[in-house]
Amino acid sequence: MPKQKTDKPGKVSETTTDMTAPLAALTAVSNDSKPVSLYDAETAMVLLEDALAQAAEDNASVTEEQLETAANAFLEATNAAKDAVERYCWLIFNRLARSDERKAQAKVWESKAKDLKTIAQQDESLAVRLKQKLLAFLDRREIAKLETTTFKLSARNNGGKQPLAVDEDYPIQDIAQFYPNLLRLEVDKDAVREFLENGGELPFARLEERGRSLVIKP
Repeated sequence: MPKQKTDKPGKVSETTTDMTAPLAALTAVSNDSKPVSLYDAETAMVLLEDALAQAAEDNASVTEEQLETAANAFLEATNAAKDAVERYCWLIFNRLARSDERKAQAKVWESKAKDLKTIAQQDESLAVRLKQKLLAFLDRREIAKLETTTFKLSARNNGGKQPLAVDEDYPIQDIAQFYPNLLRLEVDKDAVREFLENGGELPFARLEERGRSLVIKP
């Protein structure tokens, strides 16, 4: 706030501006040995700008000493702000560079992941085929269980629901006419299965034997 100087009691001769707070803030920024944040530097600069604007609005005077001190401190605050901007830029630059590097690595890993998935599928497919061959061998020899040096093999029937085979070429109109409760927009396989499991017979569907699997334990 502006201060008024008086030559005599009750007589105003001059109004000066109180620069204590702005100069203190600028001095704190310029004298700080640690890196100054951009926020602190800008806050100090804004305090001085507001004080000078208020002085101009109030027609208050600013002493030469105040102006010189303010100019030097403002310059220091400006330099501190530039240093802060420099640090910000380096941080942004480094983070973007690291982001680009990680994106590139992610693409490499994604490609490797696809290759590994393909290899894994090939391994699984081979293992399934080999198990099928072993199961066929045991079935041909009518061997239910077999032990080797390391493994125990047991051939058994699969559990769960029986596989359902539906003749997709069977006329849908005939199904709709004679078995409307088994239809929706497509053949309701759950309803067909239930119908067959309850002893019903259908010309377009049948329950098949459960498949067999090979269990291998160390």
